[in-house]
Amino acid sequence: MKKLFLIAFIACIAGKSIGQNTASFEKFWSAFQPLLVAKNYNMLAKHVQFPLSVKGVLDDVPVLKITKTKFAGEFAKYLSIEDMNWNDTKINTYKKWKKLPASEKQNIQDGSARIDDMQFTYKNGKWLLTLYYDGRTE
Repeated sequence: MKKLFLIAFIACIAGKSIGQNTASFEKFWSAFQPLLVAKNYNMLAKHVQFPLSVKGVLDDVPVLKITKTKFAGEFAKYLSIEDMNWNDTKINTYKKWKKLPASEKQNIQDGSARIDDMQFTYKNGKWLLTLYYDGRTE
């Protein structure tokens, strides 16, 4: 009986934590998405952990580290990528996502969120963009 209670208690806490994590990220996204759409790189930079990691499409492509000074130029290139998953550019896809689609909400875990090709981490009480995958093959 004690084991059953303990399992139920842990499941309840875990479910509550996941729900709070999702709500926390959705609140963050509602502030981040308009900055993204407006391409307001100065304000976006406040939500980025620098150096920002950038991974390529293949595992053997070295991870790039983007500094704050190069962020605007590099991230602008990322936003212009044609995204085959969504049949549009990244920026046009994100314009449609004022609220996150259910398919993206499932990628919000304890302290991290993967939204499309962007990885966010919850650190020191706030969400930060820590990595993105650049699908350009040039």
